[in-house]
Amino acid sequence: MTEERNVIHSLSYLFRDVGFPNALIPDSATSLTRGEFKKVASKAQVPIYPLEPFNPNQSTAEDMIREGTRLYQRFMTGRNIPKLLWDRVFIYCLEIRSHMALGHPMQNEKVKISDR
Repeated sequence: MTEERNVIHSLSYLFRDVGFPNALIPDSATSLTRGEFKKVASKAQVPIYPLEPFNPNQSTAEDMIREGTRLYQRFMTGRNIPKLLWDRVFIYCLEIRSHMALGHPMQNEKVKISDR
């Protein structure tokens, strides 16, 4: 019961802080598709489109996190980096992963603007 309340509060904070999304696409967990969660989403006029179980499109974000974590673990063990710097290295590895997979520019990389 408390987990469902936490989900509802998180949804309310999302609507308040970020705004209303076009749709919510959760997995098929009952706490994310029925009950009070559905009432709050429909009150905000945000449709819920749950994904089917074991759908390959369901875990795109989870795949990115898993691959970033693997890159991080290889980076840390291969270079014997002190634990004091682990948080910064994790963020660095996620930026590298984002740059490689999605083509996003790195934070320190200057974007060149061509003169026409």
